[in-house]
Amino acid sequence: MRIGEIGAFAGVDSQTIRFYEREGLLPGPCRDSNGYRRYGSAVVGRLRFIRSAQGAGLTLAEISSTLRLRDAGEVPCAHVSALLEQKLVDVQVRQRELAALSAEISELIETSRGLDSADCFDADIRAHHHTVEGHVDPAANGRQGLHGFVGELEAWCGWDVEVGFDEVVEVVGE
Repeated sequence: MRIGEIGAFAGVDSQTIRFYEREGLLPGPCRDSNGYRRYGSAVVGRLRFIRSAQGAGLTLAEISSTLRLRDAGEVPCAHVSALLEQKLVDVQVRQRELAALSAEISELIETSRGLDSADCFDADIRAHHHTVEGHVDPAANGRQGLHGFVGELEAWCGWDVEVGFDEVVEVVGE
């Protein structure tokens, strides 16, 4: 089968197939006399595995390590299980981070509802105090961005907000 046919069966485009070849996820194809790639039907299953593994959150490096085990004749079930267990831990950590972020945003919304809108543009807004305690994961881009946003809201609305990792500790309006 040619690259377009393989792609149609596996649900991926030809550029993706070429990328997977360059990354070593797919073996190099046979070539026709005219130079066209020629694939065996086993490539469809491998492509489907790659796509489903990506859907489960595995990186291409993790998928590659699994495929290398399989290609070496080993059964990669324990390896995949360990990878998925770590993904589950990562998801659970992220869920806790998102729950903390949700609580922080809810508190900001509630606090903002109780403010007089005229105070938000007062030129004499008092200085604010903003602290962030606990773990800040550099990979969690949104959380640092939100803390910067909290600081801006504090300045505009005259709040003092102390933010902990798991909850808003204190919000004091003027």
